[in-house]
Amino acid sequence: MEGEGVCFPDGNDMINGIILSKMPIIDAIRTSLLSTCWRYKWLALTDLVFDDKSFDAMTPEKVDDFITKSLFLHNGLIHKFSLSRWELSSSPSSFSLSRVKMLESWLLS
Repeated sequence: MEGEGVCFPDGNDMINGIILSKMPIIDAIRTSLLSTCWRYKWLALTDLVFDDKSFDAMTPEKVDDFITKSLFLHNGLIHKFSLSRWELSSSPSSFSLSRVKMLESWLLS
C-alpha cells in the first residue's frame, strides 16, 4: 500500500530487532518515522549503545536530552547500556554534580 513503507509480516519481530540492532541508536529510533509498522519497534531493543555515531552533531545538552528521552520511552529489558565520550564535566578541570545525578537517574530508570 502507498505510504505504508516496508513492513515484514506479523510474527517477524525478530527480523526487525536484528535490523535495528545493527544501526546506531539514533537511526534505530528514526525508523519509527518510516511507517506505522516500525513506529514502536525500537522500544524493544535490549542493547542501548549511545556512541559517537549517535552524537556526531549534538551539543552536550542535546545528548543528555536525547538519552533521557530515549530511556523514558524505552519499555523493555536492557541487557546492555553503553555510553561513549559522555563526560561527567564540561571541562577536564571541573566536576559536575548535576551530570553525576543525571547518569545515576539513567542507570536507575
